[in-house]
Formats: sequence, C-alpha cells, structure tokens
Amino acid sequence: MSEKLKIEFTRACARSENIVIVNAVQEISDTYDPDCRIYRFEHDGKVGEQWYYDSFNFHMQDITLFRNPDIDDATDYLTYMSSEGDVYHAWWKGNFREKIKGAGTWVDDAKGYVACLLSHR
Repeated sequence: MSEKLKIEFTRACARSENIVIVNAVQEISDTYDPDCRIYRFEHDGKVGEQWYYDSFNFHMQDITLFRNPDIDDATDYLTYMSSEGDVYHAWWKGNFREKIKGAGTWVDDAKGYVACLLSHR
C-alpha cells in the first residue's frame, strides 16, 4: 500500500471574491526547497472544474495581485516571488519571469537582499 503525500499550505491570496490561490509544499520539504504547487480554486466553476494547479521549481516567498501600467493599466494580475528573487508574472496575455538582482541567499549573485511583493494598484 502506498503512503499518501502530505502537503502543507504556506501562502494564499484572494484573486477575487470567487477565486483563491493557495501555495503548497510537501510536508517533508526542507525550508527553501525549490519545489511548490500553486492551487487555484474557482468557486463559480463547474463541479469537477473548480480546482487547478501549476507546479513551480522555486520556493514561494510571496503571492500578490499586481498592476503594472507599462503592461496593462486596467487589469491586475497574480504575481509570485521566490525566496531567491525570481518574480513570475501570471499575466493573462502571456506569463513572464524576471529576476531581482542581488536578491536571495543561495543563488550566485545573492547579496542577501530580502524582498517581498507589495500589492500595487
């Protein structure tokens, strides 16, 4: 008999009154293990189509809604940041990633900067 995988929820963000985003890691993961899964629950979705997930190869530091007037001045979108300064923009017209130079602990260019995302509306 196989043992069930146990997960731990570490971060969450309400996308709207009907959508919530929850980050999870395996319960046995080491701190800052670069492996997470982001679950999305859509309350108004059809039964069996309410839960979605994406796996990422980084440690999730923060989740927030972000509005960048240089990209789209009318719509905010989810943004995820790793503990190593990787920022993943989940923009509906096309996802993209960027790196905060010097942020992180373990990456080659790390200067020990700690960063967090602030909701920007």
